[in-house]
Amino acid sequence: MKTFIHLRQYSNYSLLESSLRINEIISLSKENNMPAIALTDKQNLFGAFEFSIEAQKNGIQPILGINLTINKIDDLNSTSKILLLIKNYEGYKNVINLMTKYYSNSDDNLLTLDAIKKYSNGLICLSGCIEGPSYKFLLQNNQKKAEEIILNLNSIFKDNFFIELSRSGKDDVKKIENFFLVLAKKHKIPVVATNNNCFSNISMHEATDALLCIKNTDKLSNNERDSISKEDYFKSTDEMIKKFNDIPEAISNTILIAKKCSFMLERSKPILPKFLDSIDDENNELSKLSYKGLEKRINENSKNTIIRKKYNERLDYEIDVIKKTGYSGYFLIVADFILWAKERNIPVGPGRGSGAGSLVAWCLGITDLNPLKYDLLFERFLNPERVTLPDFDIDFCQEKRDDVLKYIVKKYGKKKVSQIITFGSLQSRNVVRDVGRVLQLPYTQVDNIAKMIPYNPANPISLKDAIDTESRLQSLKKSDDSISKLLDISLKLEGLYRHASTHAAGIVIGDKNLDEKIPFYKDDPKTGLPVTQFSMKYIEDAGLIKFDFLGLKTLTIINKTCEIINNNKNVIKLNSISLNDKNTFSLLKKGNTIGCFQLESRGVREYLKKLSPDRFEDIIAMISLYRPGPMEYIENYINRKHGKEDIIYLHPKLKSVLQETYGITIYQEQVMKIAQTIAGFSLSEADTLRWAMGKRKRALMASLKKDFINGCLKNNVKEYQAETIFKQVETFAGYGFNKSHAAGYALIAYQTAFLKANFPVEFMTASINYELNNTEKLNRYLDDCKRMNIKILKPNINYSSANFKIELDDNNKKSIRYGLAALKNVGESSTEVIVKERSVNGKYLNINDFCNRLNDENINIRQLEFLIKSGAFDDLEKNRAKLFNNVAQIVQIVRDNVKNKDQNNLFSNSPDENNVINLNNNKEEKWTKSKTLNYEYDALGFYLTEHPLEDFRIFLKKYNFLTYEEIEKLFINIRNDEKKIFKLTALPIDMKQRTSKKGNKYAYVQFSDTSANFEAIIFSDILNESYELIKNQDLLLLTLEITKNENNVNSRVIEMISLKQFINESNKNIKIIANDGVDLSNLKNQLNNLKSEFGSEITLIVNLEGKMINISIPGKYDFFNIINNKSDDISVLN
Repeated sequence: MKTFIHLRQYSNYSLLESSLRINEIISLSKENNMPAIALTDKQNLFGAFEFSIEAQKNGIQPILGINLTINKIDDLNSTSKILLLIKNYEGYKNVINLMTKYYSNSDDNLLTLDAIKKYSNGLICLSGCIEGPSYKFLLQNNQKKAEEIILNLNSIFKDNFFIELSRSGKDDVKKIENFFLVLAKKHKIPVVATNNNCFSNISMHEATDALLCIKNTDKLSNNERDSISKEDYFKSTDEMIKKFNDIPEAISNTILIAKKCSFMLERSKPILPKFLDSIDDENNELSKLSYKGLEKRINENSKNTIIRKKYNERLDYEIDVIKKTGYSGYFLIVADFILWAKERNIPVGPGRGSGAGSLVAWCLGITDLNPLKYDLLFERFLNPERVTLPDFDIDFCQEKRDDVLKYIVKKYGKKKVSQIITFGSLQSRNVVRDVGRVLQLPYTQVDNIAKMIPYNPANPISLKDAIDTESRLQSLKKSDDSISKLLDISLKLEGLYRHASTHAAGIVIGDKNLDEKIPFYKDDPKTGLPVTQFSMKYIEDAGLIKFDFLGLKTLTIINKTCEIINNNKNVIKLNSISLNDKNTFSLLKKGNTIGCFQLESRGVREYLKKLSPDRFEDIIAMISLYRPGPMEYIENYINRKHGKEDIIYLHPKLKSVLQETYGITIYQEQVMKIAQTIAGFSLSEADTLRWAMGKRKRALMASLKKDFINGCLKNNVKEYQAETIFKQVETFAGYGFNKSHAAGYALIAYQTAFLKANFPVEFMTASINYELNNTEKLNRYLDDCKRMNIKILKPNINYSSANFKIELDDNNKKSIRYGLAALKNVGESSTEVIVKERSVNGKYLNINDFCNRLNDENINIRQLEFLIKSGAFDDLEKNRAKLFNNVAQIVQIVRDNVKNKDQNNLFSNSPDENNVINLNNNKEEKWTKSKTLNYEYDALGFYLTEHPLEDFRIFLKKYNFLTYEEIEKLFINIRNDEKKIFKLTALPIDMKQRTSKKGNKYAYVQFSDTSANFEAIIFSDILNESYELIKNQDLLLLTLEITKNENNVNSRVIEMISLKQFINESNKNIKIIANDGVDLSNLKNQLNNLKSEFGSEITLIVNLEGKMINISIPGKYDFFNIINNKSDDISVLN
């Protein structure tokens, strides 16, 4: 049987140029009985490792190669490409060298034939066919140059050069093929047949062509664009043999080339970078530093030799395991860069992941949790019977993470350190939008279709699942051909790789220069480090050691809080705070944990109130239980803690293991301890059992179950009990949480709670400043400040900095001054100019002083408008309307003054007299109260000085309407699945519309009242009736249905009317007192502006010569707006 092997094969790692996935390529090769297959992606080896493993697994020889761009050849006015196939390891290294040169940022990164010659050993070269340099010279009718190029390449690669023939069906290819055949015969150069494989079969052509349009931001309808040929599908062996039946050697040479190629990438054992010269040195250093660290960690005055013995035994055991597994150097490397960071006051997390279970890690300062105190297990981290590479996940302060990277680069060398690539894919919503653009469908139509696909970042839904469950998508697909085409193409492209970027945490440190082992992509623009071409999974398969350097914003907030505290001459050392602080647990019991790590969500806050935690272990348990699966046991944990439910153990021997969690198996470590305690397993065997259960390794589980039952029987546990315990352990192992990880995160959670409880103003200031550009978070924190009675001082041009800062209010109480950079449309650079001028030359005296002194030619109208709206200029001019209506003049004067200063006016040191604003000449009316508040909201995204509902507060109390804060206090008394109805007034501030599976619209609406912001869902019936009220942000009267499900509180609006309608309908007769000295004619004019056909009748009470006179005012008046814009001249009695 004749054989053919494809040597020009692209995968979806040729980003947006091929729709073939690696597994498809291997499957197609098997179907066609091809003994080998090449992968030759464009300018990269991204898929090389995955391809090698998948091919070997399926008994196919992988041939690695690259379609390489040559930047410059003589007079050729465009780039060209040649195909390089890797024969051996030297060839692999040379491809790495060529790509390193290509992706480097140096001026010398052009790939020329000289560079190709330098790195040609170990490589086979194919001439490049229609993309090759000789072909491109022929298109310029330069046959001489085309022949020169062929001869040059032949001289470089000698017996490893082939003229490539690809019969794509294009006319110019047919004509030029004859030239190459003549040339091949003349110079005795072998020819080889290829096909430009970009998609699997002809049905994928249009979708792959659309993929290329996405890459080039082009349209399918553009006939002049780059396109993918219909011939570029994966042709069968028979098709290729038939196509080249006149040149059989072009087919047989594919076999010859495959035989020449013996290189493939294979999984290898991890090779650690060297910390010291030899393994013995590293082992000795580990022992020395571990015992030295233990002395520091244990209380020196402790006389308890039993405890010291326990620690020494555990430390001896761990060191012995680490030495035997060869990981001493790994521990020393991690300890070294953590110590370096701590010595420079770079915040480092206390440890998370299973590494917190290591006593050695604690002694070396890698972690800050005593594993013996919290019963954390070393074998969960490093199991001597199932050796896997240990993996410390290290959290660093977000702002200073890069400083640690620089240290590592300096210590190990830039060529031994790199970041790791990751690939973004065409996900369901995005692929629909991309294809919609390519098909030139209306943006609104495509956007609406994309929004029909449910959005859940935690568990993304596929386009296929969305179509299967969304009736509107099904209907549109059937009724509209253009939508059907959109969805069909999108389905074919979904999941393909779209772009390459840098992994957020992964770092590789090699034992030797990394470019000897793996190819690099572009340097990361932020750190300047090279980025690997292999993704995280395949980096580990390549035997390289990955370290996770995570930037954790909470550590930055903690650090900033401590800086503020210490600047105020209070010294705090967070690592030495008590874990039994009364204030902290008081805060936790109240659920006042907004801003506290892992404890922020409403569900957790409600559970904390019920749990009433009084020990650190409760926090560990809550973090572990508040997840899908174990969440159902939270109520049991709470009830058992408070004696409302019996604590049950399946066997008395389990009490010592489960007593801490009231008989509930929460942690993976408890699963291990159960196997040890009741079945006599070693902790290593117990970890293997936990792993087998968690990974559903059935064969291994069956074997271990026999050992478990036999061990129980030897331990005097009856067989039926052993069976029951094993079954329960198996259930818990599926979702049991890593206690080491939970304990590390619980410590950070406790630290944030401690700071909030003991230094609330400092903690909230740091938290707010971190979220300056996140309006939603900012509002949430400001709302929380209000609940904590922390005063927020409004923005002030004479007191505010760019960031929020602590300031004493008029009562000498710590308050937080609003930061100017947090104002919308203002920006940090302009605020810094304002603040710097004030700090140098003192407060601004008036608006003209401000204009004269501000040296900022970039100031613009919008910035000043929002500063005025926020009230930042109130110190200079109380009437905001005056400033606002003259803002263009203010901006012009500032710019003119800057210009004059730049010109060094020799005749005057003062501003031009014409560049002065005389606000007294302006007679603008003041803004109404509602307008002032609405403008303030525009600028801040938050009602700061007063909420629009404030003037209605007393009136609403009359009707027993609650605030949301009052309703929240009642949540704890609502049972699960119970419904409660409440009435309250609120202002809608944001709406996110969704569509249900049945096609009904609903919305999540953010509301604000005088006490808090909150969210409620509104279903289609209410939404349709009330859409305009929400859109116009009217003040509303809501009827809320509150339900609780697994302690998650859900709010639904079941009735909604405008507050204006309610007030005017409920108060047909109103009484107003005119204050002493009021101008009655002016009051009459004010009231006349508020006449309304559906309003209320007014009785005006006036004090005339000591007598209170009732005057009925003719007509009807809008009582709502009388309250909303209440004059200082009157008081309302209703």
